[in-house]
Amino acid sequence: MNSQSNFNKKSLIKLTEQYLTTTILQKNIVGFLQENTHKKHSTKTLLAERAGKATNTIYKNINELELYNAASLLRYWMAMVDVCRELDLEESKIPSLNDLLSTYREILYFLNHITTEDQIEILIDTHREAILKIITFYHPRKKLLTDKEDELLKQLEAHPTIIEAFAQSEHQQKQATLERMKKK
Repeated sequence: MNSQSNFNKKSLIKLTEQYLTTTILQKNIVGFLQENTHKKHSTKTLLAERAGKATNTIYKNINELELYNAASLLRYWMAMVDVCRELDLEESKIPSLNDLLSTYREILYFLNHITTEDQIEILIDTHREAILKIITFYHPRKKLLTDKEDELLKQLEAHPTIIEAFAQSEHQQKQATLERMKKK
């Protein structure tokens, strides 16, 4: 295995882990609280206090694509559950960690496969949807990437399978928009 292959693998793992940790915190923890509480402006502060973290830590984790460890994830999750219970949210509405695993199963399998696969072609063919999510996630965040990470994303975007998938997705979005317009 050459050093470029090692770099691509390490970079792809890092990008995927950043996507996963940022998305979980932003959508599944902070986003869930904002949707289900009336304290939208103070959700991050409340969550940070309950998790025993500084308020700016949550902002840094989200805005700077900070990788955080499993213990931090569990602390944030437990804090979210505590806040939900304090606000008397129905227990059945509070997501479980199993729900989280189910939501991100595809990305987790992709992460596992990156570590064992040396050919990017096989990863693209096997995990096209996961790669599309990652590319889409980083598109507005390119300023936060190193030159090597940006180059890796460009390499993925230029792959014919990914180009075709984005074209299909764009076509489906246009069709859905036309259908909505016809209903009005």
